[in-house]
Amino acid sequence: EIYQKDGQYPVVILGMVEFTTGKRYYLNMKDVDYEVFLASVKATSSIPVFVESVEMPWPGYYYDGGVRDHIGSHYLMENYPMDEYISLYSRPADYDITETTWEPKNVYTVLQRTLDIMSVEISKNDELKEIPCLLHLAGHLAGGQRTSFGEWKQRERQHP
Repeated sequence: EIYQKDGQYPVVILGMVEFTTGKRYYLNMKDVDYEVFLASVKATSSIPVFVESVEMPWPGYYYDGGVRDHIGSHYLMENYPMDEYISLYSRPADYDITETTWEPKNVYTVLQRTLDIMSVEISKNDELKEIPCLLHLAGHLAGGQRTSFGEWKQRERQHP
């Protein structure tokens, strides 16, 4: 309750993926009750294959949001008007995923290699999702009306 009511604490958004539908879910931890808060933290650290899915108060099988997004910056940019965004990525700068000595020794080495390759691809896609949001932010800085990217996208669809 203190976290939810005290304005000095920042908003924390956690992402998870429901595996039946593949849908992303982002939850603002200030908007959920204590049980959902705990389940969300557990879900965002549940790596498929290695751990079981997390049960939430609604149907489905929930795992770490990193299955679809490593960083939810695009979600924040689309839904929260801000003047500055900082995204931190932890991956090779050149996206080089070459492993000349790799061999498929067993199912676990194949799984690990699969995760390595998928991780780099997801990271690249995350960065590409930020570009339209950043261009929108640049319009704010140049004196445009301050809205979230999501609000702007909706308005543009209605009045192109």
